[in-house]
Amino acid sequence: QLAYLEEHPSIDLLGSGFQTFREQADSSESVLVGTRHYRLPCHPFLTRWNMLFSCSLAHPTVTMRRAEVAAALTADQAGPYPEYEEAEDHCCWLSLPFSLQMANLADSLCFL
Repeated sequence: QLAYLEEHPSIDLLGSGFQTFREQADSSESVLVGTRHYRLPCHPFLTRWNMLFSCSLAHPTVTMRRAEVAAALTADQAGPYPEYEEAEDHCCWLSLPFSLQMANLADSLCFL
């Protein structure tokens, strides 16, 4: 992610796809039987557009340019997280100004 951010200075927040473990449901013991891959939109326009319908950044995968995000927040915002919201990650990303560009890598970089 850091190499991508260095090569693409216009991107301020960068996420990626991820994988989840799947367990066998019919066993009394927890047995891993595979993984499920989640891929998210990669292009900045598609990442932002998809936010209208679902969260297109998986928070554990996000790397951001902290200085740019802090500079984009208005003085009355203590941070990007709204208090008492159900989908706080999605609300956080939606509250960021359009001047911040978001994208995802196509690779799965973590297991959740």
